[in-house]
Amino acid sequence: MKSREFFNADNAPEDPILQEERERLAGNRITKREKVSEMEARLDRFNFDILEQMFKERLQKTGIPVAEANVLRRDRISNLNHPLVGLGGYNTSTNEILIGFTNFRNYASRNNTDRYFTFAEILIHEENHAVSKTRCWNLKKENNEPLSTQSGYSFNVSAPDESGAYEGVGRVFNLFNEGVTEINALDMTEEYLRRTGDLDKKKFTYLRQVTEHGVYSKAIEIVQAFTKRLAGANGVSKDTAWDTIMRGYFEGEDILREDFKEWFGEILPPGFMDKLMRADDEEMTKLLEELEQTPLKKAA
Repeated sequence: MKSREFFNADNAPEDPILQEERERLAGNRITKREKVSEMEARLDRFNFDILEQMFKERLQKTGIPVAEANVLRRDRISNLNHPLVGLGGYNTSTNEILIGFTNFRNYASRNNTDRYFTFAEILIHEENHAVSKTRCWNLKKENNEPLSTQSGYSFNVSAPDESGAYEGVGRVFNLFNEGVTEINALDMTEEYLRRTGDLDKKKFTYLRQVTEHGVYSKAIEIVQAFTKRLAGANGVSKDTAWDTIMRGYFEGEDILREDFKEWFGEILPPGFMDKLMRADDEEMTKLLEELEQTPLKKAA
């Protein structure tokens, strides 16, 4: 599976040398960023080989042939405390993970979660973004065309303002994508800790509870409800339905395709996907109520 694809404004494939140069320059910036001894120690302890093997197993489980997974190693991970980073972030265009380490320490202290477990979950969350399908259009910003990026199920679009500077003008399925990412990251973190021999079930259960009631709580709930409905409509187990969702996540499925919209229209409330694509937390609460109140129809 080729997880990262880049295109010019006219949708023609971008010259791979340009991407190599972007990643090289990003690597130079990473080496110059402030290093925090505690973060470096945690990265030293982290077993990236185990994580990569886990991703390969998950890709194969969903039916995706895989030779490698875009699991980022030490040289693509750095500390950057910035409001846009929060606890962590993945840069689709430069293929790097940013950890807001000060924010992480404050978060772990505020919630009284195990720091090792919390750091692992944040890192694995961002690694999920890195492994999921990435597509970028018009990174060279030609002809004042919009700059678009896809990560998993989400799409983000930026367009030039009057001065020519690009700013975000649209995001779709962002929270839904984060819900899928967080659910998978929690499950993978528990499995990772089990494989490394570090799992303390009580401590991890508490971290899971804190995370599931955190910033993506509504997104997690909507994805769980969506998975349950998908399973019920098709007469399959929730695990099978979840594998289908994960396959779309890793392959970058466009769930706004007309055939998907038609199919979803048979098992979801009217206009559900159109509302979901730009829903915030408040709107997701309303969508959850709609799901609960709409009788389930078996898919044809």
